[in-house]
Amino acid sequence: MASLQLTAAPFPRRLTDQQLVDLLKGPFCVGPVRRLILDHLANFHQRKFIDQWDFVRYAEEKRLGLNFTTPLRS
Repeated sequence: MASLQLTAAPFPRRLTDQQLVDLLKGPFCVGPVRRLILDHLANFHQRKFIDQWDFVRYAEEKRLGLNFTTPLRS
């Protein structure tokens, strides 16, 4: 009987951290949408984020080089 082996590696990503941060900057990124993005970041970084500010602190501590200050282009 073949066994199913799960790996600890995160799932492949389609969006970069910066692209996900840019989504978080959007005015309509609230509630479940924000949680979905944070969960995606958590999956890749192997760490749960309470809210977007928790991720900002983490990213700055790890020096991920993400842009949190520039507003989105319209």
